[in-house]
Amino acid sequence: MNNTNREPYLDISIGAFNQANNILGSLIEQRSHFTEKDKQLIQTLATCCNTGEAISKLLESDTTLSEGYMLMRVLLEKLVNYHYLRCSNDSELKRFQEYPYYRYYHSLRHRVSGHTMKLVIDNPKAKMKKLQAVPPFNEALKTFSASNWKLQWSDKSFNQRVKFICEHEPTLEPALVLSQMLTYTDASEMLHGTLWGILLLSGAFNAEYFKNPLNPTAAEVSKFYSQKIAKPLFALSELMLLTVKIVAATNTAKLASQSRISEALLMLLEQQKSVLKTS
Repeated sequence: MNNTNREPYLDISIGAFNQANNILGSLIEQRSHFTEKDKQLIQTLATCCNTGEAISKLLESDTTLSEGYMLMRVLLEKLVNYHYLRCSNDSELKRFQEYPYYRYYHSLRHRVSGHTMKLVIDNPKAKMKKLQAVPPFNEALKTFSASNWKLQWSDKSFNQRVKFICEHEPTLEPALVLSQMLTYTDASEMLHGTLWGILLLSGAFNAEYFKNPLNPTAAEVSKFYSQKIAKPLFALSELMLLTVKIVAATNTAKLASQSRISEALLMLLEQQKSVLKTS
């Protein structure tokens, strides 16, 4: 493990992120006090903690920083889906819950082609027809389609879901929009393996950032990638803590301790973020 070049505030941001992820995990342990809708969404919220843990582990080593950064988009999308569904009507939650059955059904007939090779999964029509009559596949295919395999669980794009959340949960808007700006596009480039994504954390294309762009110093590169990771980590930490606060508010008597801890950590997070502003 080689962490000799990273700036101290990167480790501070990782520590803050771990605290936020832990308090989110503590909230999930109190799921018996959740509202019925939050109980239905518990798996989505729990998987946020799993992704958060993976991000933390990948950021421990400088050699896997890009992989940790990529997963920030995954975490953001999970949190967006959670809050979008929480704010939406029951029909949208129903689509989310039925989508896996629709997706499985269409996975039974799948084709992938290369240049000289074609792989085909083609189950007999009789088998698929039989599956159509099996609940909950029957309901899922009514909601979606038995013939069209290209549908998504929601008709709203990611950006539309973000806007919907901001309209219904305005306290989330600053952290949510900032997380989207700092994470979504660049992490997508990494996920797709473009050269921009591969070289992103090196700052190779950020000519205005370095005194000598063709030969940046190790200290300059360290400062660049440390800020590039620390900023979205702080934003995602805030988003997780606000999630705890919002969920706890629905049952204050039972979840008061999680709400207090979340509030205290949000205040601490603001102090820690000031390190970035003055660096």
